[in-house]
Amino acid sequence: MKVICQLGIIFGICLAGEGISAVLPFTCPSGIVSMLLLFFLLICGLLKEEKIKEAGDFLLDNMAFFYIPVSVGMLEYFDIIRQHVVKILLICLLSFVLTLISSYYTVVFVRRLMKGGAD
Repeated sequence: MKVICQLGIIFGICLAGEGISAVLPFTCPSGIVSMLLLFFLLICGLLKEEKIKEAGDFLLDNMAFFYIPVSVGMLEYFDIIRQHVVKILLICLLSFVLTLISSYYTVVFVRRLMKGGAD
């Protein structure tokens, strides 16, 4: 019963994110708005991590199941994907490299902040 209540909190935040996303004057995915809302609630202390820990762990442990519908949906567009496979692979490679570089510099920046700016 505890996990169901925790899932209700998480899904309630997702529903609020859907509502906020619908009224924004610009396009923003509701998933992003929901994550920002959850982040804000956790940072401000309005929501304690313990209130959603078990449900969050459950969702993380079973994350692979959420990729099944996306994978099956991609099979419907296999002909289109096959025509652009080189472009898609180049985009994946470029985004991987950019993510790797930005992660490296983020870690360097945070380490400098934690040391007080000294190297």
